[in-house]
Amino acid sequence: MKNLVLTIFVLFGLAFVSQAQKKHTIGKKFGGGIVFNLTPDGLHGLIAETQDQGTCNWHKAQEMIANPANHSITGKAFTDWRLPDMAEMYKLYQMKKIVGGFTNYYYWSSTENSKDKAQVWNKTFTSGAEMTNAKCAMKYVRAIRKF
Repeated sequence: MKNLVLTIFVLFGLAFVSQAQKKHTIGKKFGGGIVFNLTPDGLHGLIAETQDQGTCNWHKAQEMIANPANHSITGKAFTDWRLPDMAEMYKLYQMKKIVGGFTNYYYWSSTENSKDKAQVWNKTFTSGAEMTNAKCAMKYVRAIRKF
């Protein structure tokens, strides 16, 4: 148990053990993927899968994410993967070289167009451009999860 701090508290004659959480770093392999965003304390953040889950229309994206066969070996161990919203997609694009494995094409987000619910925001990992497309269009899927 590397870098783990244990503290023992005694209260009313009973001993309690507290385990300090380990800080994480951007680019670290953890939780089935790569850490690409952290809270200021380094204890929580976002993890991206190391591979795409495939291409599909927006309606099928969550189904592709839920299928363990579409994940890396370590990613298969987790069931809380989801599409990133546009703010998370922006952060993911900023860290695309650290996360790796992106195709130079558009990726779905979970953010629907506020004016036209038949459209969803997506981002290209070529230039970072953002646009909306009909939910029936074909785009890549890259899952993320919180820790």
